[in-house]
Amino acid sequence: TILGLCGLTIIILPSWLFIDSMIGGVLQLKASLETGAVTIPPPTEQVAGWPLIGPKAFELWTLASQNLGALISRYQGQITEIAGSLVERIMSAGGSVLQFLVAMIIAGILLATEGKAQFVHKFFSRLVGAQANEFMIVTQKTVQSVTKGVLGVAFIQTTLVGLGLLFAGVPHAGLWTLVVLILALLQLPAGIVVIPVIFYLFSVDNPLPAAIWSIYLLLAGLSDNVLKPVLLGRSAPVPMAVIFLGVIGGFVHSGFIGLFTGAIILSLGYKLFLSWLENGRENGATKRQPSKAS
Repeated sequence: TILGLCGLTIIILPSWLFIDSMIGGVLQLKASLETGAVTIPPPTEQVAGWPLIGPKAFELWTLASQNLGALISRYQGQITEIAGSLVERIMSAGGSVLQFLVAMIIAGILLATEGKAQFVHKFFSRLVGAQANEFMIVTQKTVQSVTKGVLGVAFIQTTLVGLGLLFAGVPHAGLWTLVVLILALLQLPAGIVVIPVIFYLFSVDNPLPAAIWSIYLLLAGLSDNVLKPVLLGRSAPVPMAVIFLGVIGGFVHSGFIGLFTGAIILSLGYKLFLSWLENGRENGATKRQPSKAS
């Protein structure tokens, strides 16, 4: 019961803080736009020197600093499309959070209930017979691998990026850190936040400290590429590639909760496939044995 309540708190509290911050920010932005209080500082000449996007970014930034309303009117269609897509993704993330809350409640009930191990063993015995223990271990190890390889990696990566944003003096570092955490949980690259921050650092800071912090943030943003192969497949009873494909496919099909269900289903399917191949090999060997003369 205590573990279940702690898990619910860990999920509900950050979700509530994010929703409250997002709603407050939207309302504040709306009020500022209506009163004309939104002011954007003009870009420096360094912005125009950015590779590939420098001239266009300088032009748009200058227009926004001089007449934000004109910029919004010019790109109203694109802004509406992006806003609609963002709202859709937020709603999908909210549904995933609700699913995870229900899963956490069910897990808490199971933890507080006796005899669940015997029930699961009987369930797998009906499915796979003598391999019940093996499939129970596969399920357990897969959940542990996903917990470490997805949730653990997301926490480590968010901590590294958040510290970099904080010490680099990036405005609203806490909010951007929360966005990085959400992206990491959704298996999206942290570069969505890191790359714009790097451009910002080069536009407001001296080249040397901007370059140092940019290198650190890039390494922190790419840390999941090293951590996932290590943690996602460690001590797993199936190859790491099988678990990773299950995580990605499960997320695409079922959202956040699919990170676990997809990995479990694909891992069990992989073991069943190997068992089928092994049984076929044994049956073939039995048929090839010469019969004894009477």
